[in-house]
Amino acid sequence: MRIGIGILVFLAGLAGIFYALPRVPPELGMFGVLWQLSPYLGVMIVGLGIFAYGRSEDASIERQ
Repeated sequence: MRIGIGILVFLAGLAGIFYALPRVPPELGMFGVLWQLSPYLGVMIVGLGIFAYGRSEDASIERQ
């Protein structure tokens, strides 16, 4: 379930970038563009983190 949620969150961030990219003025420069797109990049990173965490049922921890 977490894998699917992670993929959906990542795709939502990617869709946000494609939505916002044409609206960013090109005279901002590289760091200005990254600053404008940083919320969407953050959403993508969170989505990758959820995806990487994966299913909790498969990750069993043995305690001694």
